[in-house]
Amino acid sequence: MEYQTLNNGLKIPTIGFGVFRVPDKKECEESVYQAIKAGYRLIDTAAAYYNEDAVGAGVKRAIAEGICTREDLLLLKCGFKICKIMKWLNKQLMLLLKKVV
Repeated sequence: MEYQTLNNGLKIPTIGFGVFRVPDKKECEESVYQAIKAGYRLIDTAAAYYNEDAVGAGVKRAIAEGICTREDLLLLKCGFKICKIMKWLNKQLMLLLKKVV
């Protein structure tokens, strides 16, 4: 897993796993668990997705089975409007990086 270092020193995974539009609780829990098992350490979630309890259950299961520790994981959670802004900013950053690289 590749990481990027933010200007405050925090290292975040370059690629994350999102749970937007996964309303089925069992499917969401299993998806999060399998994503962590596959090596994902950044989970993108939000209250607006209405599946935070399932995300938590998947994380708890992975920790209980020793796949990772809580400290290994970054749970990215933001409000819906903030998420839209973040997605737009990420898109703009990717466009800029394509021009630079």
